[in-house]
Amino acid sequence: MAFVITDEWANCPVEAIDMGDLHYEIDASKCVECGTCAANCPAEAIVSE
Repeated sequence: MAFVITDEWANCPVEAIDMGDLHYEIDASKCVECGTCAANCPAEAIVSE
C-alpha cells in the first residue's frame, strides 16, 4: 500500500505545497516560512535548511 499526502493534511496557508514529478515539493517563491507544514508532518519529513 502506498502512502500519499491527502487534502486534509495539505494545510499550507499559502498553498506552497504542490505535487512534483515524483513527490510533493515546497515552492520557495510562495513559502512564507511559517512552519505549519513541518509542525503537521507526521513523518517529520520537512526540515528547515
